[in-house]
Amino acid sequence: MEVAAVGVNFADLLTVTGQFHLPTELPMTPGNEFSGTVSAVGPGVTRVAPGDRVMALTPRGGYADRAVVPELLTVRLPVDMDLVTAAAAPVAYATAHVALVAHGRLKAGQTVVVTGASGSVGRATMESARELGATVIGVRRTAAAGPGAAHHSVFTADRTGDEVTGEIRALTGGRGADLAVDLVGGPLTASLLDAAAFGGTVLTVGFASGEVPQVSLGTLLMKTVGIAGFDLGLYLRERHEFLAGALDRTARLMASGVFRPGCAQSLPLHAAPKVLSAMQRAELPGKTVLVNE
Repeated sequence: MEVAAVGVNFADLLTVTGQFHLPTELPMTPGNEFSGTVSAVGPGVTRVAPGDRVMALTPRGGYADRAVVPELLTVRLPVDMDLVTAAAAPVAYATAHVALVAHGRLKAGQTVVVTGASGSVGRATMESARELGATVIGVRRTAAAGPGAAHHSVFTADRTGDEVTGEIRALTGGRGADLAVDLVGGPLTASLLDAAAFGGTVLTVGFASGEVPQVSLGTLLMKTVGIAGFDLGLYLRERHEFLAGALDRTARLMASGVFRPGCAQSLPLHAAPKVLSAMQRAELPGKTVLVNE
């Protein structure tokens, strides 16, 4: 593929600073999501063809002029879809799809809580859950609202989680949430368990707070709730068939306007070191896309 644009993610920062939890062999090129044009295909490839505009997931290699990608981690885009916007979508919406469908087993009519609702993955998870027929409650740290926030119940709480349990109970008529997708971790996770409905599940997807939560098994037993987790990196290495379905759904719903990925800024690819440094200092204005010029 000829890479047109690549989305910047926190995993990129962890990888280049040697903090990523999966083994990384050097030399390597970071970048898990990008858009561009197919320049050649291998034998037996039918999903895309040379000349197709696509968005893609990849275990590594997006920060480049060209990349080699497994067939199942690509999806063809409509001819009028903006490639910069497309580069901002794959990781967020694939994460949301895996969380809600594969691990959350979400059913229409259930209530989902999403923490980190101001971020790109949080917004994608809320949009995805709503499209699946769920009632969605978002928890964010700041009052900033992303695209589509008006369609959800979103409230602001600090990361101690002190306000979260009561607010979720109030919004669910005292019943609690069937599923919580937790992107924040820290003390907030315990509050999500307290706010879970009978038989509900808290799904750990990230630790934006920087703190890995400590959970008592006694809490799970006494409240009859569950906790689980998953890592998209393992799917990128071992579960391409499932991600193909996630990409197909993402492209289809982007084309229809149901999914609306956000891009706060686009910068040249050569700005990657400065962008990752700004991310490390928590100074990025939002989702950033690097563009090949």
